[in-house]
Amino acid sequence: RKYTVSMILKPVIEDSTGPNLAGLGGLASLAGVSLPQSASGDFATFRALLLSEEVAERVIAATELLPAIFKNEWDAQNAQFRRAPRGLLGRSLSGLKSVLTGDEKRDYTPPNPQRLSIFMDDALGLSVDNETGFLTVSAKSEDPETLVAL
Repeated sequence: RKYTVSMILKPVIEDSTGPNLAGLGGLASLAGVSLPQSASGDFATFRALLLSEEVAERVIAATELLPAIFKNEWDAQNAQFRRAPRGLLGRSLSGLKSVLTGDEKRDYTPPNPQRLSIFMDDALGLSVDNETGFLTVSAKSEDPETLVAL
């Protein structure tokens, strides 16, 4: 089963420095002019920063979510991360890849801010409703509690 976790965000302070151009998007696109998509520049900044390594560092420092997010690599007995075990097909494909490309087997990298940032980029869907300006953050997972905590 997969569950969807969604969060809808609305800017607290609307940016009213520019003219209200709502409803003119179609006309402007015919003229070759691009109009701002939302009323607040804060959402664009939020969208860009949400998936950054800096935010991932803060998530790692503030929570104990890494074992839940990277559960295939977490060894609960030894309380440490290790390379996820591969089946016969995975080992065969890895061997074939190294023969064909000459790539050597890479060392295992435990979860870090870069890997968490990549995970969040893959897992989280971000969209802005052009009519309301609301930002929706959503994700699908077998473990919705982890995504809610994230």
